[in-house]
This record gives sequence, C-alpha cells and structure tokens, in this order.
Amino acid sequence: MKRFLPILFIFILVSAVSAQSDTSPACPTIDVNGPVRFIKPGDTATYSVQIDLKGLQLNPQYIWSVSAGQILKGQGTSSVDVQQTIEALTVTVEVEGLPSGCPNTASETIFIEPQPQAVKLDEFTGPISYVDKGRFGKVTEIVRKNPNVQLVIFVGYQKGAGFDERSSRRQEIIGNLALFRDEDGRITFVDVGDNREIVQFWLVPPGAGRPTFPEAIWNYDLKKTKKYYDRNDSVGPCPEAPEEMFSVVLNENPTFRGRISITERSDRKYQKLLGEIKAKLAAIPASRLRFFRRRDCSGDTCGRYQLWLVP
Repeated sequence: MKRFLPILFIFILVSAVSAQSDTSPACPTIDVNGPVRFIKPGDTATYSVQIDLKGLQLNPQYIWSVSAGQILKGQGTSSVDVQQTIEALTVTVEVEGLPSGCPNTASETIFIEPQPQAVKLDEFTGPISYVDKGRFGKVTEIVRKNPNVQLVIFVGYQKGAGFDERSSRRQEIIGNLALFRDEDGRITFVDVGDNREIVQFWLVPPGAGRPTFPEAIWNYDLKKTKKYYDRNDSVGPCPEAPEEMFSVVLNENPTFRGRISITERSDRKYQKLLGEIKAKLAAIPASRLRFFRRRDCSGDTCGRYQLWLVP
C-alpha cells in the first residue's frame, strides 16, 4: 500500500494544477478595422479597434500609431481618423490594461489608389499648316473614346503675336480637331506666351491635376494698355479660365496693373458679376486693380466684361 502513496500524491497534484489552468482567464482578442475601399492621397479614413474581452472586467487604454500619414483625431480612444499620404499605410493600436502575457497589439494596412495623371498626347512646333492632319485625328479619336476627360492645349506664339494672331491660331487648332460642340466644351486653352510657336495636347482624366508647362513665358513687353480678354469674344487667351491666367500675368509682371471694364445696366447683376471677378482675382492686391462700369447696353450686350493690362 505504501508504494502506491507517491503515485497517488502525484496524480492529485497534477489534477490540481490542471484544474487551476482550466480556470485561468483566456486572453482577449484584438482586431483593427479600416475602410473597405481604396483610399486616395489626402483622404481621411476612420480606423477602429474591436476587442473581445472574453468576459473579463477590464479598462483597456489605446495608443495608436501610423507608419505614414497623420492621426487627425481620436488618439486614446477606440477609433482614430487618419489622413492618408501617397504611401501604403499601416495603422497599429497598442492596448494597455490586458492580463500579463497576452498579445496587446493589432494592425491594419491600407493601400493607395493610384492618383490619376495627365498624359501628353502630342507636341509640335511651327505653323499649324505644316502639321500632318493625322496627328490631330489621333487626338480627336482619343477624346471621343474618353467622354469624361478634359483636353488641355498649351499654345505658344511667334514673337510679337497680337490678339488677332493668337485667336486665329487657336481657331485653326479647333478646326483641325473637328470635335463636336459638346466635345469643344471639354477643351481648355492655356496661353504660354510668345517665346516660340508650340502646341501641346494633354489628356486630363477625372481626379488628375492640371498639367503645367515648364517653359511658359509670361513676361510681356507691354508698351501701352492692351486688352487681354473680352467675354464676348468666342475665343480668348484662355477661355476656360481667363481670370486665372490674367492673375498669372500680373503676378509675373509686378509693374503691370489690371483694368476691368464691366458693362451691365442692372445694379443687382453688376454687383454679382463684380463680386465673382474680384473673388477670382483675389491673389492680386486690390491696389493693382481698377474696376470700371458701363451702362450703355441692352440684351446680350449686357453682362460683358473685359480684362486689360496696363503698363
């Protein structure tokens, strides 16, 4: 009988340890949930932590970190708002207050939706008449196959080209593209000065930034007051954004002043149009701008305005 006592003692001890292990609490599980969509650079997305406490009475504390981007709000809470950068982003939460030895971190990685980019379709220099018409045809075909895109056309001119020569060059480009009227509405001309005769076609998909022309020359040899844009003209230096380009010219030529002539009989309509133009020219100091009003109009001749450069 005595020889069986040690064995019985060991059995009781093992059973007691096993019973103690079975009653020890299970570790909580942690999970981080992020957006279910692709995120674009600059977007803000919410990330939240989900914890199954396994019935434990705990008071968890949250410490968030990101591999890129910026936490905008929510640090210390169960969810955070994060501004995305151009990189893939990993959001990590560390949970304090869990039982000793339990895992206390979880992460979520989000990948970036590629930012749409403008694409240069073609470029040529010299007179329009020297250019193979097939090149215009290819641009037209691409524009028609992509109904949601914009076409930005950079146009440069020969030295000393006047307003009429510039308008004629743009009209010649439109004529060679042979686009329908609704397609014409997707075209933006950007005047890049009279440094050289050049034309560039850029396809701009939705969400893409407008391309820039690195060789743009905005310095004007201005001897006398010059009309830069007339709203009643069918084509101007940049008919889609005349005030924007007018601001560029004034900024690049700090000695120039701007004169804006508005033709409108109605006081209400005049004040509305005046406010719109001032807002578009907000980057130019008020001291460099002068506004004039004319009332001699009727019908379609009202609501007209002109932008003038004054040396």
